[in-house]
Amino acid sequence: MLFGFFESGGEIAGPKAASPDLTIISSNSPDFSGETFFVDRLDATRWRAGACLVDVASGHKHLLLLASDGSEAKLSLEETEGDDLGEWRLALTVLPEGAINEPPVVRKVTCSARSDFQRFARDQFSLAGARLAWACGYRRLLARGEGGTQFLRIWPASQLFPPMRVRLAVEGADYPPDGFEDRREAPFAIMEQWLREGGAPRPLLRIRLFEPLEEIAHVLGRISLALVMHQRRRMRDWTREQQDAGEPVIAPLSIEDIRQATGQLEECPDAVWTHEPIVVYNLLKLATAPEDVPLDGLTIRRSTPNGTINAGSAAASIGTTLELDFYGAALGDDITLISLNGEAGEAWTLSRIAGNAPNIRLFRVEAEGVRPRKLAEDDPLAAEILRTASHDENALAASTSRAMLERAAGLQARREKAAHLLNAALARLDDASGFDSFTPWEPLSPLLLLNFLALLREAEPAGRALAARLGGYRSYRLTPSLFAALVLHPRWGGDLADGLGSQAHAPLTYRFARLCDAENLLPPRASVAEQAHAFSRLLETSDPQRLRAARLTLDNQGNADPLTVADELADLRALEEAAAFYERQGDAQSAQDFRGYIRARNAGDFVSLTKATALAALLAHFRDAKAESARIKTQEPPAPEPEPPKPKPKGLLAAMRGLFGGGR
Repeated sequence: MLFGFFESGGEIAGPKAASPDLTIISSNSPDFSGETFFVDRLDATRWRAGACLVDVASGHKHLLLLASDGSEAKLSLEETEGDDLGEWRLALTVLPEGAINEPPVVRKVTCSARSDFQRFARDQFSLAGARLAWACGYRRLLARGEGGTQFLRIWPASQLFPPMRVRLAVEGADYPPDGFEDRREAPFAIMEQWLREGGAPRPLLRIRLFEPLEEIAHVLGRISLALVMHQRRRMRDWTREQQDAGEPVIAPLSIEDIRQATGQLEECPDAVWTHEPIVVYNLLKLATAPEDVPLDGLTIRRSTPNGTINAGSAAASIGTTLELDFYGAALGDDITLISLNGEAGEAWTLSRIAGNAPNIRLFRVEAEGVRPRKLAEDDPLAAEILRTASHDENALAASTSRAMLERAAGLQARREKAAHLLNAALARLDDASGFDSFTPWEPLSPLLLLNFLALLREAEPAGRALAARLGGYRSYRLTPSLFAALVLHPRWGGDLADGLGSQAHAPLTYRFARLCDAENLLPPRASVAEQAHAFSRLLETSDPQRLRAARLTLDNQGNADPLTVADELADLRALEEAAAFYERQGDAQSAQDFRGYIRARNAGDFVSLTKATALAALLAHFRDAKAESARIKTQEPPAPEPEPPKPKPKGLLAAMRGLFGGGR
């Protein structure tokens, strides 16, 4: 899943005024009563890198987005009916103008789902012109649920430019096809008589292309057609059996034999020339070759909704229909459509039929016409077709017309320029991994590449070095949430070996802790809220070693700083003195808590942060009491108070003394 802030009609924007903190939770059930995971927490640091990529567990199609202000939104990734609801969003990757050495930018535009999105997208492609390098689109529906909660449904994104998949409408025609004229010339009298009597079937396969050829050339070049001649297959298999048994074999006549027999060395009969039982043709070659080009057992006619066209204008047309006349086929033969690439960018997205070969569509030449049939995946014919198509040079689009290659090269040049600009930006960050412009890109590849670049820009030098050691973009693409957490907080990944390895199906907090040897710092069975809180505390920790030394488990209670608590409890001697102090004070429970923590720590066991915080408070009280006692002991005794004056004598004797001066 890719989250990002977009300005309507503009480029990807930075954080808006809204709070950037966003906690993401996933579940495999709409009411979040089933398996529920903490997915990620997007804070200001992540948002500064632009769009944020997170990895959601397989089967978890329901997300809960929790903002720091308490608001929430539910997100559903399930595909449902209702094609006229919501809106379409189109993301365009546009190259910078002129010779500016900056990475590409991404622009976002929207239109209603009731609109003709295909026409809208093509209008946007035309406006972008030669600067357009990539485009993807998706549909979304925003509604309000119970209690005012926002509910957002998102359909999967698909690559629109250049098309990642080709839309093909394929049908086999009946005999005889409408408007068909047989212009073949038979080389022998017996064959000429057969044609006049209508005995030869004319298998016709119609293929309609919905996109301009120059945009889908890179996909058509990976699609092949094959004519499987079963009589030749059976003859080949019988010949092998005869040879293995040491029995006589039959050598069938070849075109060369026919030429020598007739004496017409320039004869080109309407038949399949090759000796092999399977003939392979590349679809891009068929779509771009002139109609009069000699092909082995096949002729081509092209047409568009506006009528018949030639090869030059076919390259720029939309809705081209290819009529493939397999005059070399006989009853019982098969015509197959083959995808030679089963990875991203495969030829078709037809729903897979149970027991059917996933990348072969087969049509059987029958008495009434060409009819689709199911080919089992474990059928030996499927393996032979794939093996032949993979090694036959005719299956490759090597001899495509120059004009078509130039137009397709223009699209490839844009992609190469985008990769070059991204690689140059990475080089300025001392990253040498680079992006390969020839590797198949995914629908969101430009957004992911730009996000990876922004992530490295946001990281510290230590984080960039760690990113390179972990495998760069490849590791980021496989585990983006985990990769981003490590790169932005490299103190946790300093001791990691090369690569992230395979990550199990588990919440992000436990995957991060398992990788960084911090599992003991987490509660063994934490709720989703506790996982999110513990993950934030892990990332906010500046020195993981101090937490490990203090044997603290980060639970979800209290707001104490874990490192402060760890520093408070670092002195074992002070802890023992505190235990003795509370024992003298008659507080046996506090004394027991201190001694229990000391035993657990010496044994390598971990205690909860909540309990450690309480011990830190008791330790602070003990230290205050100890300081007060020390101050009392070291204080000087107070100075003695002066004696009061003696009282003067009273009476007659005192008066006489005063008269004669005796009182002086």
